[in-house]
Amino acid sequence: MIRPATEADAVAMAPHLRAHDAAELHQSAGMTPLQGLRHGVRESTESWVWVPEYVAIAMWGVHVDSVLSGSAIVWLLTTTAVERHPVAFLRRSRALLRDLRHRYPCLHGLVDREYSRSRAWLDWLGATFHAPVSAGLTDTLFHPFEIRS
Repeated sequence: MIRPATEADAVAMAPHLRAHDAAELHQSAGMTPLQGLRHGVRESTESWVWVPEYVAIAMWGVHVDSVLSGSAIVWLLTTTAVERHPVAFLRRSRALLRDLRHRYPCLHGLVDREYSRSRAWLDWLGATFHAPVSAGLTDTLFHPFEIRS
């Protein structure tokens, strides 16, 4: 089931966030998992969780950065439990992306150059990657990416 994300989901997911997701939060914004998940719920234009077995294991959202162009920043944070549902996760994420692309012609964001699983997932979804740039509090190299309709 996919439903709107809540602060309670942030609290439940934070202790179980994947290590690389937690590292990205720290590198990019100096946030803990709980701070990052709460920020996602509070500051996103829309945010959702995927709940395959009573507990949210993935949270994502969009933040519209240009109403005129329909451009939005897209983000995703997952717990280690997502690894128990790889096929279902891929199907759900592709379905959600189809819906988002109808409303936002350009989805974009940054992904840690070292986070190969996240880059592979984005590539599977049709993302175009650009040369890495130094970003965040720790000057980590991130690949800007975009997914266009």
